[in-house]
Amino acid sequence: MFNDASLTKLNVGCVPSKLHRLLPLVTDVDTSSLGDVLDVGFEFLCGCHKLARIDLSPLVGVSIIGGGFLKQCTVLTSVDLAALHRVTAIPSFFLASCRSLTTLDLSPLSNVSTIGFWFCAVCVSLAEVDASRAFSNVTTIGYGFFLNCSRLRRADLSSLSQWLPSRSASAGIVVYDSFFEGCTQLQAVALSS
Repeated sequence: MFNDASLTKLNVGCVPSKLHRLLPLVTDVDTSSLGDVLDVGFEFLCGCHKLARIDLSPLVGVSIIGGGFLKQCTVLTSVDLAALHRVTAIPSFFLASCRSLTTLDLSPLSNVSTIGFWFCAVCVSLAEVDASRAFSNVTTIGYGFFLNCSRLRRADLSSLSQWLPSRSASAGIVVYDSFFEGCTQLQAVALSS
């Protein structure tokens, strides 16, 4: 058996529910064995408060991710989403409360058609977002899109320009409330390329 305080590395093949309480202690994750994974379940590594980096590159076959993906990884400073290029829906709480995340390139998410509630909400250190090549297929954006990202200064959402704002009603696009609510330092949002 192992001592809870000594757990610093977890090979994520499957996290039994009894180990879920140990996730806040994890500092490193070996994802190399996940090359055959097609579906990442609910709350993947949610609450890994000491996880500063994660290599998602083995997840190139993934087309489905569950809610709470990397939620509350409070010291995660960056994440490369390139491996998630097949994902078609971003569920609720995607990267929510990743309080140390400073920049985010969403370009690999070009196949996404639906974005759930609280997308990147409460990422209080997030300063810049690049979605210039992502989201051109989006038909729904849930409540709280970048909600309370208080340091967000710039967001390039030019891929959304095809339906913001005039065509949204005729195209059947659904955008819920609180789009950038609480983003008190927001200086620029690019809506066209």
